[in-house]
Amino acid sequence: MENLSGITVVLPTLNEEENIKSLIPGIVNVMDKNNIVNYEILVVDDNSQDNTNELIRLMNISNPKINIYQREGLRSLPMSIWDGINLSKYEYVMWLDADGSMTPEAMIKLMKTLIKFPEGVVIGSRFVNGG
Repeated sequence: MENLSGITVVLPTLNEEENIKSLIPGIVNVMDKNNIVNYEILVVDDNSQDNTNELIRLMNISNPKINIYQREGLRSLPMSIWDGINLSKYEYVMWLDADGSMTPEAMIKLMKTLIKFPEGVVIGSRFVNGG
């Protein structure tokens, strides 16, 4: 995708092991199909009790663009997103729920809009028709 210097996809998680098993490979696939090479997937885990952490560490072995940051202390979705933004290695940051409510294909639509309006904020919502 032209004119996109790089993007970090932040996935805040809390017991999302089952969802990220398909979501992350889907994101990688759509990035590859669209020739996006400068990206990272940063899972910001909020002390999950399932195997989210171990799953991401295994995914990282085969794809170093998939990383995890383990939060400590009080659980907080906003702070997970904030930490992801602060730890991001790219200029552009996108975050989405790890439950798969936004498809990887929808991410590409948002990124194309971002390229048209690089100084703007692009928002997708499952609660808005066409959003």
